[in-house]
Amino acid sequence: MIEYAEPLLEGFKLWSKPALLFTYQFLARRTVIIFSCFFMNAFPSLQAILFMQLSFAGLVYLGGGLPYADMTTNYMELQNELTIYFASFHALALTTLD
Repeated sequence: MIEYAEPLLEGFKLWSKPALLFTYQFLARRTVIIFSCFFMNAFPSLQAILFMQLSFAGLVYLGGGLPYADMTTNYMELQNELTIYFASFHALALTTLD
């Protein structure tokens, strides 16, 4: 394995395809959120809906793949993603739907 990539894969199930794609999925989600902030600033309700859908997709990905070798880490990440998903409902409720 390449030495500089080892910290990115520490703690992951290296024999599982969903685990190996977790870092790329995480970066893709963050990139979409950044682009929505820059290019969809006139549509805050669509930003909130997009954020909610991305949070749900991350929750499904984590729940289905369980990418970490340690189950405690998997449960902690699921709880984190669930909290973010419920927070996105608040963002949608506090956004004007013009």
